[in-house]
Amino acid sequence: MPRMTDVKPPTFTPHTDPLRAGREALARHAWLEAFEQLSQADRDGDLSAGADLEAVALASFRRPHSKWPMPGPSRPPAPARQRSRA
Repeated sequence: MPRMTDVKPPTFTPHTDPLRAGREALARHAWLEAFEQLSQADRDGDLSAGADLEAVALASFRRPHSKWPMPGPSRPPAPARQRSRA
């Protein structure tokens, strides 16, 4: 078993594009990261009306929750929910 000093943290290269990073996290099933990145892309106005909104919903549903239902950000951002109903 490796000692703590032998273990290296995972290498993370941040993306400057939250939409791309969110899509990649979704593909890896990194739900929390996908939700955070796609939510940022939504705030930036970069989400498409179809698959990207569905991806936010999926990531929101699948991400770990400390409490259920979690107040506030447990659902996709309000603008994303409203656009998904249109």
